[in-house]
Amino acid sequence: MAETYNLTQKNLKTAGFRPLHAGDDYDWRVNFTWPGSETLVGAKVWLTVKESYDDLDANAKLQLDSSDGDQIEILDSESILVKFRSSLNGKGAGKVTDDLYRAEPYYYDIQIKFASASKIVTVQDGEIEFAPNVTRASS
Repeated sequence: MAETYNLTQKNLKTAGFRPLHAGDDYDWRVNFTWPGSETLVGAKVWLTVKESYDDLDANAKLQLDSSDGDQIEILDSESILVKFRSSLNGKGAGKVTDDLYRAEPYYYDIQIKFASASKIVTVQDGEIEFAPNVTRASS
């Protein structure tokens, strides 16, 4: 059972958060509620952002995974607490680049493959939007 969150500029501002900006580096933590007894011990976690639901994962605008611990770090396996990092280089490696800005939102989801149950579940999904930056400094 996935929770739906629309991370659009308007919704984030209404909730008291700053909007996400294309080209910025982000670290954020998410704590999932899951009705089963599974933990994140040995699990794999993905965050995928696409223009269309029909896009292949290989064509995702942004895809992070927990395979190396640099992009997605499992902070607490028992309480399902995850830290996402989008500060690496390259589109496929999780860089939130300036080219992510566009007028309409993207679609995203967060999926977990639990090792104990050998199943993949979507724990969060919705729309996500990246605002443009005024300053484009990189050094």
